[in-house]
Amino acid sequence: MIGGRREQAATYAVLGIFSLFAILPIAGIVLIVIAIVYFAEPAKSLPSFFPGHDAHSSTTHVKHGIAALALGIGCFVLAWFATGPRSSGASST
Repeated sequence: MIGGRREQAATYAVLGIFSLFAILPIAGIVLIVIAIVYFAEPAKSLPSFFPGHDAHSSTTHVKHGIAALALGIGCFVLAWFATGPRSSGASST
């Protein structure tokens, strides 16, 4: 009975990890779109829920854009490495 519980817990852990890595590319796309908005729009044209929105400013928020772009690329890199092939412990040479 104990072995069955371990297998069930391992199955839930694997499903949780796979759902996380399914969400990472989506988050990466959203963050890259946000970065493009930061680079393209002045602060007064940003949506009001974006950090850095200022109704009277005409500057762009390059640092916010760089941060969003870096996080978006980071999501893609993490998903890439996490879902890559597993290396075996023994070499077959």
